[in-house]
Amino acid sequence: KGYFVISLDRAVQEIIVRHYLTDHTPAHEMRGRSAGPMLLGLLREELVTQLSHAGYLGEELAKAQAALHLGLRYDQDRSLRPRETPVEPGRDAPPNAPQAAPDQRAATAAATPQTPDAPRMAQISTPATWEQFRAAELGAQVDVVLAVTELPAPGILGGTFLEADEAELFSAYRRTAHQLRVLWTPATQIAMGGPDDLHVGALVRVRGVLASDAQVDAQKLVILTHAARIVEG
Repeated sequence: KGYFVISLDRAVQEIIVRHYLTDHTPAHEMRGRSAGPMLLGLLREELVTQLSHAGYLGEELAKAQAALHLGLRYDQDRSLRPRETPVEPGRDAPPNAPQAAPDQRAATAAATPQTPDAPRMAQISTPATWEQFRAAELGAQVDVVLAVTELPAPGILGGTFLEADEAELFSAYRRTAHQLRVLWTPATQIAMGGPDDLHVGALVRVRGVLASDAQVDAQKLVILTHAARIVEG
């Protein structure tokens, strides 16, 4: 679904991943400090469709994380090295857009990193907090995470509302005291798993329509059980 440009923003100690469409249109931006959760976030957003590209991104994100922590120079598709070459204050960035994957070399070579005049990129979202969820109007689109605690009837999930942990936005969640009910049908899209994965104990990201104060009619379910965890305390 396009290609990615990875750079560092040392002023805030963050890795930046920018996603461009195949026609070089800026599409999404993600910021974080850990390679693993960021890669999982890209996979959950279904921005990566090729296993070879996922492996490539994992390697590059790990390099970027190491460069951030060790004070090394990071340029995509190049080995890590000391920061001897002058760079823009606060930021390491590749002089030209990198080659994102073997089958995308031609498209990527023609692109350049985002400039101040480039179209604004959509931030890859984190799920809603309970406060944000409660502020949504009936019929609005919502994006939440649920820890399934009961299956009261076919097509119904009941459970605890979860909020993303600030330290690991894409891979760790904290329980709240609030309960949520989710309705789904055979027409509901399920990613990273299937209907058999919708069981008690499952972690599920839900995107759908707010039907009542504590009920969502699901349009898409993403199974997070093996890709995320609940942190206590």
